Amino acid sequence: MNVNSCFTMNYEQNTMNNEPKNKAKTNPNKAKQTQPVMSEPVLSIVERVEPSVICGLSFVRCWFKPEFFNSYKNSLTDLLNCLKCWFYYSEWVLSMKSFMAKKGEVEPKWLLVDAEGAVLGRMAARIAPILMGKTKPTYTPHVDVGDYVVVVNADKIKVTGKKAQQKEYDYYTYHPGGHKYVSFADMMAKKPEKVIELAVRRMLPKNRLGRAMLKKLKVYRGPEHDHQAQKPEKIELF
Repeated sequence: MNVNSCFTMNYEQNTMNNEPKNKAKTNPNKAKQTQPVMSEPVLSIVERVEPSVICGLSFVRCWFKPEFFNSYKNSLTDLLNCLKCWFYYSEWVLSMKSFMAKKGEVEPKWLLVDAEGAVLGRMAARIAPILMGKTKPTYTPHVDVGDYVVVVNADKIKVTGKKAQQKEYDYYTYHPGGHKYVSFADMMAKKPEKVIELAVRRMLPKNRLGRAMLKKLKVYRGPEHDHQAQKPEKIELF
């Protein structure tokens, strides 16, 4: 069913129900009421709506008394204005698209961080968002868009409070009674790189993507590193 014919049918039914019962009292010289004609722009908007929706709206309108509406033309104009605003809003929303990075289109950078005199937890809290890519406007949760981070002077970091005497690292040997503990002082003496890696790993996602992000962290005990060819850019975290 055409949209225009649907409105015409409802309009004729409404006018037939509102005719006076005593036809003798009607004025024969009174001009016949003409049906309002929709303009081309308005008709184009209405034709975009599903005919069943238009028929339903017109059917509901016929159940109300005529005094609720100024005229058939006014009620139709209000309906078309509402539909027009709704279409403009829907087109505006659909035109907005969110950027989602793809795996092959990401170009990571190489950054250099000097850990001398830095607090362990505060430095790790700044490195983790860089590895995840949260410092970029192109951040995508399911894609690794982070940068490479090279940390030097890992043996010169510090901790606050009594962590240097009380902090411990545990691990398992997978044998009976194999729950072992290593103090922070022993870990700093043997593997200071492991201290920074563990602090950053616990701030990354606990899944396959998080393990891939951790591989971009390169930690070295002294001031020298093996990534001179990548020309890492030195940054200040604090």
